[in-house]
Amino acid sequence: PPAPVGIAEDVAYVIYTSGSTGQPKGVRVPHRTVVNLLESVRREPGMNARNVVLSVTTLSFDIAVSEVVLPLTVG
Repeated sequence: PPAPVGIAEDVAYVIYTSGSTGQPKGVRVPHRTVVNLLESVRREPGMNARNVVLSVTTLSFDIAVSEVVLPLTVG
């Protein structure tokens, strides 16, 4: 396998939110957070290569990461 090119704390993506202030701000999401989410959902409730995922959110919503990337992690 190729050698890792980053560390867990590196930023995987930035999502913009207005939060409670009404002012847009970028929130940096580290790789460790994305991997933790994907591994957790893959384990419980569970997902494998035979499952089908219906994407219902826009790409600008944070849960879209699991809808788009999770199926790729299980084949």
